[in-house]
Amino acid sequence: MATAGKRICILLLMGFIASVMLLYHHVEVNSGFQLSGSYCAINETFDCDAVAKSAYSEFFGLIPIASLGMIFYIIWFVMITHLYSKADRDNKGAMLLLSGVGAIVSLIMLCISVFVIRKICINCSFLYIINLIVFGLVLHRVLKTEMSVIACAKNGFIGVWEFLKSAYCRPTEYEKQQGKSAVRAVVLVGVLSLIVIGLPRLVLLPMIEKLNSSRIEKTLSPETMMVLEAWKAEPVKDLHVDVSGFSAIGEMPAIDYFYGSKTAPNTIVVFTDYQCGFCARAVQILKQYVDKNKHKAKLVLKNFPLDNACNRSVVKPFHKKACLLAAVARCAGSYTITYLPQGGFTVNLVEVGKAVDSFWSEYEKITKLSAYEPSPELRKCAETNKFVKAKLFVDMEYGIELGVTATPAIFVNNKALKGLTAANAHSLLNAMFN
Repeated sequence: MATAGKRICILLLMGFIASVMLLYHHVEVNSGFQLSGSYCAINETFDCDAVAKSAYSEFFGLIPIASLGMIFYIIWFVMITHLYSKADRDNKGAMLLLSGVGAIVSLIMLCISVFVIRKICINCSFLYIINLIVFGLVLHRVLKTEMSVIACAKNGFIGVWEFLKSAYCRPTEYEKQQGKSAVRAVVLVGVLSLIVIGLPRLVLLPMIEKLNSSRIEKTLSPETMMVLEAWKAEPVKDLHVDVSGFSAIGEMPAIDYFYGSKTAPNTIVVFTDYQCGFCARAVQILKQYVDKNKHKAKLVLKNFPLDNACNRSVVKPFHKKACLLAAVARCAGSYTITYLPQGGFTVNLVEVGKAVDSFWSEYEKITKLSAYEPSPELRKCAETNKFVKAKLFVDMEYGIELGVTATPAIFVNNKALKGLTAANAHSLLNAMFN
């Protein structure tokens, strides 16, 4: 094999290894088992974790781009081994076609990374450089011949097509041999591609989960380990969480306002009181965790005002504005609902995200401003809107049923959690979710 051919093979091998590493990183980052930021998540600009978490890291949300990279290099290796015996013009043409595809895709992905995601993945960039160098080496080989680039690419396409067609049409003895070779190539690519596609879920995910779970628990302090074991021993409760959209309880929209990604696999529920300083602090800690781990968990707030004006479990006056503030916060997220004069309501589902944002915006004002006063519209809604009052009533009844007597009452994946602090929150939640 010529020196240029050896260089190409070495580069392709490096590309395949880099794709395997990228696939491992993708699975670790998106599956909730990453212990800390990756070595390539350096700053706001160079952040491979952000790129791996973006929607562009998967093909239609199904197959990681890194898996497609591995398949691309598998096709390269199969093509080299099965087409190398063919005419040199066909071999060069096929290599030009495949390397051209790799170069174009690399440039597209680089542009998406820089101009859309606005983050640069160092490992991905290494792969793009490999593909561009391979294309440059192949193009150099083609330019050394008397054939034009277009003619070479055309011959390569025809050569590959004839090679694959021989798998079905092979009247002569030579074509029979070529057909067998083509069948082997197609089967080999197909089988290896299926293995690569199944690799993340069947192999990498269980392996990462096992490795990182044991590492996390080893880093926990004895006190945090006791909190974790106590949580594991708690019975599973039904918290009636609904973040799917607007669903009905009677005539009212029953969505639970949440923070983070609706599709996150883990759910943290906090029964809160808007006049409770400890509640505000706990929610702040949990929001900080979700900000860093939106692929792992979402935070859901339920109402449990310690105010005997609306909560039947509170006997004496305590937080005298808690019922009003809970209703105000609820109303702040209800502007996208149009209540009909004859009863019932209509909802524009496109606006659901804005309703959640409005709720959290008002929540920040309520919990941070000591002299908070709701707007006249919100106060009127809080005092008169029967649907909002019904939602508060439902939350409080669920809380009473679960045995909630004080706030904040925190539940993680339907189990009560006691002992969460700012110091142990990150490590404790990671241990729970791994």
